[in-house]
Amino acid sequence: MDICPYEVFGEEEDRVSVVSPENCIECGECVRNCENQAIRLVE
Repeated sequence: MDICPYEVFGEEEDRVSVVSPENCIECGECVRNCENQAIRLVE
């Protein structure tokens, strides 16, 4: 997922998955840019 500047996501053929959650700084770029509104930040 090219939106994340911290390389948290990985892309496969038909899906995107979290591959490096430790890199996430909760900036919210993924939430704002997800076309399907499928990503949420959880506390």
